[in-house]
Amino acid sequence: MFDVYTKEFEKITIDYIDYLNKKVCASEYVDYDTKTLKPNPEGQVEVKYRMKRRMVPVEEIDLIDLHPDYRLSSTTRRIPFVNYTDSVRISMATSMIKQAIPLVNAQSEIVRTGRYEELKDNIMNTKFSYDEGKVTKIDEHNVYIQLPDKDKTEIAIARQTAIQSVNDVSVYTEPKVKVGQKVKKGDIITGAVGMTENTYRPGVNALVLFSAFFGKVNEDALVISESFANRVASYSIIDLSIDVRTSACLKWIAPIGTKVKSGDKVITLFAGKRLDEINRLLNQKLGGLFGEEGKNLSEYTVEESLKVPNNIDEAWVSDVYVQKNVGARVPKSEKKPDYTFSNQSEKPIKEYMDTIEEDRKKYIYKKFPEYVAADRLSSIQLDQKNYKVVYNIRIRLIKRTIGMVGSKITNRYGGKGVVSEVRPDELMPVMVEKATGKQYRVEVCMNPYSTINRKITGVLVETELGQIAHRLHGMVEEYKKTKAGQKKIIPLLSKYYKGRYDSMTPEEFIKLHESKPLEEVYYFEVGCFSSYSPEEIDTWMNELSLEAQSQILMPEKEITDLDELRDNLSPEEFDKVVKSMEGKMVPVEKNLQCGWITLEVLYHIPTYFNKVTTSLQLTGGDINSRYNEPILGKGRYREAGQKISEMDLWALLSRNVVPFIEKSRENTVKEDNQSFLNQLLGLGLTITDEKGYNQGGSDLKNQVATMKNKFRLKKK
Repeated sequence: MFDVYTKEFEKITIDYIDYLNKKVCASEYVDYDTKTLKPNPEGQVEVKYRMKRRMVPVEEIDLIDLHPDYRLSSTTRRIPFVNYTDSVRISMATSMIKQAIPLVNAQSEIVRTGRYEELKDNIMNTKFSYDEGKVTKIDEHNVYIQLPDKDKTEIAIARQTAIQSVNDVSVYTEPKVKVGQKVKKGDIITGAVGMTENTYRPGVNALVLFSAFFGKVNEDALVISESFANRVASYSIIDLSIDVRTSACLKWIAPIGTKVKSGDKVITLFAGKRLDEINRLLNQKLGGLFGEEGKNLSEYTVEESLKVPNNIDEAWVSDVYVQKNVGARVPKSEKKPDYTFSNQSEKPIKEYMDTIEEDRKKYIYKKFPEYVAADRLSSIQLDQKNYKVVYNIRIRLIKRTIGMVGSKITNRYGGKGVVSEVRPDELMPVMVEKATGKQYRVEVCMNPYSTINRKITGVLVETELGQIAHRLHGMVEEYKKTKAGQKKIIPLLSKYYKGRYDSMTPEEFIKLHESKPLEEVYYFEVGCFSSYSPEEIDTWMNELSLEAQSQILMPEKEITDLDELRDNLSPEEFDKVVKSMEGKMVPVEKNLQCGWITLEVLYHIPTYFNKVTTSLQLTGGDINSRYNEPILGKGRYREAGQKISEMDLWALLSRNVVPFIEKSRENTVKEDNQSFLNQLLGLGLTITDEKGYNQGGSDLKNQVATMKNKFRLKKK
């Protein structure tokens, strides 16, 4: 089957054999924006007919070919300038877009394709199925819509819960409507966060400098600022649970809003050491666990705790759900258990649950986005639980993950890199805009050869359009201050955004300019096979007094040979000179490529690294076998882990991040060596070192055959 347009530009699907036997107008002779054909001076257009191309009069065409962008997949259609990018990289970029994780501060792209027609049919969208209605209420569980029938029927459309996955990455949905809004059939009621009918927010727009940066970005390493690391933060949901059995009693649950980290206790139980004595005293009201009169029974117990798992630097308690194992069946062969001790949990449970809703409004809704805060725990099936389980207590944590060493970040053209250093903002370079002298702090430093060697020149075109968007924003900011300036706004924008704002008055556009972020107003829709040529964009850059390669200021300490100063100055003089450099920025000799591009964070959480996929032997320190920890001392959590690829490895090694690699590789070094040795020995080879000493050797095949024979004889 094949999609094409009719002569009236209606999209239809036909058999491919019919497509071959029709005169289909080629896309080069179609203006898709105005939905008209563009014949040559003789009134002819080129058609595809029976696998050949030829010119025919306009009247003879049967069908019109789709825009070339729509021969690409829905994911690939998010990539601009594919005609300026290596096709292999486009394939890689398509895969990477699918790996991008949702970010808290995600933005629309400044440079976008505009090919988002399929977003309205996204699988995560819930559409309104009635003719019309009005939204009356939105709570944590449902969106309520009143129908216009005589009974004023109110229907509830369930909100989808977050999709949790391994390595603590969560995908959220949110209401796409507001209370009081009128809706009609087909309108989206709930959908994925960051997605609308006409755009998607895949990452953030960042000011990127393409520079060797004194060797800090060798081998695809990236240097990012601390503020950028926080901009690419993501929230994930982590659910933990613990069972309260007949031999235990709940003591404490971490309050809602408590900030926790790996190893912190979130639930504590009393576990009975002398259960019969505890139950006897409780039944006779001779003691208690929570300050009651009588004997303090806590001396007969030990504490058991549910702790925050490893690899969590910061998280917050957001919800708790307590479920009683009602209807548990006791086997006939077993004695019915005594629930006296476990029933003491009722008091702390009631006290906690009485205030949970108020605490969530006070702490969780104020700190987190509504779509994160509104996601709640719900009941689960307890049929499979042992009859001695009285309560199941679940606690939800909201984890915040920011950019860190090892994070994978990519542009939209298949140019990914690994963060090797996170620097304070004041130690990052500064770009100076030629037209105004305005200074912008660089957020990411990237290897310039990452674009040249990969043949992804589209990223360079994007940096220029990013500069143009910021320059136009700055010009409007100045023009709006005077009446004479306001008259210049619409004519200025008409040149760069043809037809988009022509019908607006200066006052209307100024209101839009002040109410929306830059990327929502000054964006460029360039398509995939872009009609924007580099020559046209260079012309715009010249008109706006911009340069692709801008003046860059570096911290003076970065470009000063401190070792030489230390050798030639006294300690007092050295300290004085270094102190005088604090906060000083000096220009580099040559201008460098710099501009705004969209960057995405990949589904690759560094805190779960535990493998290096290479046999490279690392030196520079002994492996501490006492602490079998996969990452930077952060714990033995999920030992399968994610693999560090060859690119990651060399990028990290070039920045001498040896402790990180050692911890990641410590389990697999021995595995790799043993596997290699086994393969050689299995072939019956003898291994010798440089001096000729035998390191091994065997007739392993014969030994294995002998063992098999012995096994067969034994089996008989």
